[in-house]
Amino acid sequence: MHATDVIGGAAPNNLSATSTAPAKYLTFSIGNGPNLTVTFIKDDTSLNEGEVTKEGVIEQINAKAGQEIAFLTSGDQIEFVADALIIIRQSGTANALLLGDVDGTAPPQDFSAADQDNESPHEGTYGVLAVNETTLEVDATFIDPSPYGATVERQGFRVLRTGVQRVSTTQMADQEAEAGLFYADVELVSEGSGDLWNIGADIQLMAEGYYSDGYYLETEDENLAFSMVELPKIIISKSILEQGVDDDPNNVTQIAGQNLQVSYERSQLVEDCQAYVNAQTERVTAESTLVRHLIPNYIRFDMDYVGGAAESVTIPLLERYIRDLKPIYPLESSRLQDIVNRAGATSLTNPVVLLSIIHGVDRSRWANRSEDYVTAGRLSAFIPDVLNVVRSVG
Repeated sequence: MHATDVIGGAAPNNLSATSTAPAKYLTFSIGNGPNLTVTFIKDDTSLNEGEVTKEGVIEQINAKAGQEIAFLTSGDQIEFVADALIIIRQSGTANALLLGDVDGTAPPQDFSAADQDNESPHEGTYGVLAVNETTLEVDATFIDPSPYGATVERQGFRVLRTGVQRVSTTQMADQEAEAGLFYADVELVSEGSGDLWNIGADIQLMAEGYYSDGYYLETEDENLAFSMVELPKIIISKSILEQGVDDDPNNVTQIAGQNLQVSYERSQLVEDCQAYVNAQTERVTAESTLVRHLIPNYIRFDMDYVGGAAESVTIPLLERYIRDLKPIYPLESSRLQDIVNRAGATSLTNPVVLLSIIHGVDRSRWANRSEDYVTAGRLSAFIPDVLNVVRSVG
């Protein structure tokens, strides 16, 4: 159990001060960050100088915080609500007038007497013994310590399953790997100690048994994959956590019931070939011919070089080489570097790591990664995808 969600106190009708008195201010901190001070100003022309409406107090606090942390309850109390630690500094001259005493404390605790925060007196980690309809049973008894004279309510908590690891969209957006890919770190627990249990280098690992928000594709018949008659299915999660929000169920965006726009690309070559073999005016066929695209291997890499031709020249050269390479030949990192060198580059940063994102006939995806070369197989084709090629003048 972590910090409580709520810290608050009594609110007046208006925050008032005489015109000759200094303006009232409130100082607070969010998430152990720097102190933020909001100096209250008149927000209604009908008020006297130095007065602020209750709604104006809330708006000015939230504007200073850059997020909604202050709310006015139906009982005319100001609440500070957030998933992060909030500290109200005792130095604020508006504390006594705005907040009064800390709600639920006995004897009453004054916001002006000491710093106040939303850290729960029950903060800690507890084992869940049972899950009931509206309650959880944990392996501890909560005792409300002084200065709380009654049960502490509205405490925030998270329930974690043993061994479960989570990564959010917001977190992954800050974890960019090479060639525009993103990654998540997963903690592995060894089954034993010693060399016998070590995992060797350069081993392809496949993730199984995980749940991920987003979408993936399925196909009913793998024999029809990548053809004009394939009917793939898109499976979409009911909700997603968008980039920029905290990993909290309250922040999810519901997908179910929404209208979605799906953007995709088609292979014009496959469509033209299928139209040709089906056209009776062109030829007569005694069989049902199906045209399929080769298994796509999308190529990504980062390349930094000095001098020579600009990126607008070298990138098309690299794309053409990748696109024209026959499936029986490997795509070698040295060949790509040679193209840039022949375009006049004076130096090139090594290694150039190749990533091949493979889409299988069952619509599954996996990646091959190598500093030397990647292969596609006889029934596969290389397709240039993300080529992060950067030239320095030197």
